[in-house]
Amino acid sequence: MALALQKDFSFLSEIINWLKGLSFTVEYDKEADGSITGEVIEFHALENAPTLKECEAKLISSMREWAEIHSENFSEWAVGRLNEVPYLLKILLSSDEEIKSCLHGKNCEGF
Repeated sequence: MALALQKDFSFLSEIINWLKGLSFTVEYDKEADGSITGEVIEFHALENAPTLKECEAKLISSMREWAEIHSENFSEWAVGRLNEVPYLLKILLSSDEEIKSCLHGKNCEGF
């Protein structure tokens, strides 16, 4: 039985390695009031803050909240959303710093 368990879980390291390469596309816009709005394209998290750094922090918080909410009712939520499942796993298995390093911004030059 121990050998069967080892085989059943051996694929997890491959999944974790695959998730390490996953990133989030964030589209940033500078608003008329000078604030920055950022949207995670993969699952439409949207935040606004006075600075890019604050916007990123709010996005990470929203991403974590999104992942926690959907992990609680995963079997219902995942139906029809299989393309979002890797992002959910990436967020749940990553620290805030790791998530931040995976945010790849568009339109953020000069913010």
